[in-house]
This record gives sequence, C-alpha cells and structure tokens, in this order.
Amino acid sequence: MPTEIPTALSERAERFLTRLQLFAMFWLFLAELGREVGFDAGAHIEMLNLITWTNPETALKGSFYGYHPPMGFLLPRTLYLLGFVPEVSVQIVSFLAGLVAFFFLRLTLKEIGVLRTPQGTAFLVLSTGLPLSVYLLHSVNLDVLILAEGAIVLFCCTRLFLRERSENLSCGDRWTAWFGLLSTLSFAMLTKLSGILLLALPPIAALVGSRPRRWLPRLAKATTVMLLALAMVLPYYGVRYYLSEHTFFPNNGDWMVGGAFVEARARRNADPVGFFVDLFAPNPVHREKGLAHRDYDVLHLSDTWRDYWLKDQFLGSSAPFSLEIGSVYFFAAPWLLALGGATLLRRRINLSVLWRRLGRVVLFFGLLQFTALIVYLTLHPFAGWGPAKAIYITPTIWGIAYLLTGLVPRDPLTPRQQRTLTTLLTSFILLNFLIPIY
Repeated sequence: MPTEIPTALSERAERFLTRLQLFAMFWLFLAELGREVGFDAGAHIEMLNLITWTNPETALKGSFYGYHPPMGFLLPRTLYLLGFVPEVSVQIVSFLAGLVAFFFLRLTLKEIGVLRTPQGTAFLVLSTGLPLSVYLLHSVNLDVLILAEGAIVLFCCTRLFLRERSENLSCGDRWTAWFGLLSTLSFAMLTKLSGILLLALPPIAALVGSRPRRWLPRLAKATTVMLLALAMVLPYYGVRYYLSEHTFFPNNGDWMVGGAFVEARARRNADPVGFFVDLFAPNPVHREKGLAHRDYDVLHLSDTWRDYWLKDQFLGSSAPFSLEIGSVYFFAAPWLLALGGATLLRRRINLSVLWRRLGRVVLFFGLLQFTALIVYLTLHPFAGWGPAKAIYITPTIWGIAYLLTGLVPRDPLTPRQQRTLTTLLTSFILLNFLIPIY
C-alpha cells in the first residue's frame, strides 16, 4: 500500500483533531465562565483590587497572595479595568494562556517536522487534554501562565538548539528566537516564583538536544541567555524579597501559620528517613476516604499524582462518572507510561532524530520539575498548607504525554489504524472537555 495514503490521512486527522480541540476549549471556557474555581481563587481575585499598573507592589505580608510577583495579577487587572468582573477577568487570561500553550506546542511540533505524524498529533492532544490541563484552562490560577511561558521557551529552544542547523534560520528569525527566549524567561520570573525553573530549559535543550560536537557552544549561548534573564529580574527579587525576608523565595506560610511550619520542620528533622518514606508511600487517606481526598497531616507525592487525573475534594465534589473516569486514569496511567517508555526505547533507532531530542528535553525538564517539588516539600513540610499540588509543576505534563506516545504505532499507518487512532483521540478530547474530570 502506498505510503502517501496514510500521510494524507494523518494530515486530515491532525486538522480535524486541532479544530475539535479548539472547539472543546472554547465550549468549556464558555460553560465555566463566571464560576469561581481554584485552590486560592478568593486570594487571587483579592489581588485584582489591591494591585495597579501605577502601583504594582502591595505589602508583602498584607494579603494571602501579596508575596507573589505582580504580572500574573496585572494581566487580568487590565481586563477588570475594561469592565469585566474579577472572576471572568482571570478566567479570560487563563483561557488565552491555554491557547498560547496549545499553539506554541503545535509550532514546536511543526518546527521539527512531526506535527502530522501519529506521535506528534497524539502528543499535542494528550499534553493539552489531560485533566489537569483542562482544569488550568478554565480556573483561577497562575500556573497556566507558567505553562504558556514554558511552551514559548520550548519553541524558542527548539529553533535554536534542537535543529540540525539553526544557522539556516534567517537573521531575523534567529534574533526573534533569542529575544523571545530572553523576554519570556524574564516575564515568567515576574509571574510566579516557580517561573525561575524555566531558566533551566535552555541549558537542558542545549545539552540533550544538540549533536555531540555542537553542545558546548550551544550550552555557552544557553547559559548566557539564562544569566541575562536572571540579571534582569535580580534587582526586583533583591529589593522585594531578600532585603525584607532575607530569602529570594518567601513562603506565606512562614508568617501566616509559622508555628505549624516550625513544628513540621522539627518532625522532619527528628525523623528524616520516615519523612521520605511517607513522602513516597501511598496515601492511606486515598484508601480510607477515596482518591479525591488529600492527607493534611502527612505529605504524600501520591496526592501530586492524583492531581493530574482527578479533582481534589478541596475544589468541590466530583460527579460520580467523572470520579470513575479519573480513577481509571489514576491507576492505569503508571502502567501505560511504563509500557510507552519501554516501547520508545525499543524503537529509538527508527524514530526521527528531532523527535528523540524533543523527548529528551521534555523528560529531563520534567524530572527537574519533579526534583524541585521534592526539594520544596522538604523545605516546607507542612501538609496542611497543601504544598504537594501537581499544578506547581505543570510542565511535567509534556513528559507524561511524550511517554504515552510510545503506545502509538509509527508511520506509515494503514487507513484502519489511522481511523482507530483518530477515534481514540477524539474520544479523549470529548470525554475530558465536554464531561470535565475536574
């Protein structure tokens, strides 16, 4: 059978799934518009009334969210000034950020020539359609902005470091990529404190996404742009945080429930081995009360894993059908990820070079995000503050999606295989968007 037939079908399927995904995103946004959803939605909305473009700094300890950098609040503040209510203002920003993340991931896949392959199409659908991604799209949160900024950084890194010959870029495209990288990294650090993790993405891309003889000069360039971005925001962090709190990364729990933080750190220090055993052990609350419940006494990374697939009880009760579907994801995903990862290793010689490079980048960056969360939980071990949320490390979604693409047959697909894959991805979109798990 000619290979042209499966390729044409792949192009048609990708266009159909992209349009369906965009329709589902718009539908969910309109359906949830005006509903205040989010872990700290009230504190987030409070900031829209406290912060202004002419006075972007509030008292660090004057409100629950006052310690955050300002840009995540100034963007919806602009819409608020135009007449939208605060909840809708933040939701519009979340939705637009979700669109930015979607389109820049799509551009990244197009840049390396895999957009209209089975793996590329599946990666785009999975990375933007997982339950956590859907939740970020319509809720009141800052983390969807970090995800969007990360998608822009990933695209710029792909252009500059993953391509065989980035020098083939026109001078304008090359400088646009460098400027986009520098400005987005700086903006991310002024959006949320976790934005600083995006600084690691260019060096990772230069190290694992380049040919062996090219990695050193590219790493030097990546490190330079990382340091420039850091230098641009260091005065703000120094004056805003270090001079007053003697740390660049304050935590509001230290002054709001300081005694609880001191006790939690004392328990961690008294039994560090037990702390890490509990951290990696299954959450007994999931067995006793159900997966939707979190342990507010002991930290568990299983709470983080749960957040990818189904809604925390703190956000409200889930419909029985949504809870059932999320539970299936929760238990099945580890096996699917292991199988997908093993299949990718077995196929690696037959996969596109650039696709393998992108995989290494998103997987290494996801591992860094996960490691950063463990460090954060170790430093701030008070479970009652809910620090083990998956939204804090949302770019790990890309690594999950990439591993799952190992389950997708390689090109060329037969027409029957193409129809089956399109049907499965269509069902995934409809299920997670039209009957949202979150």
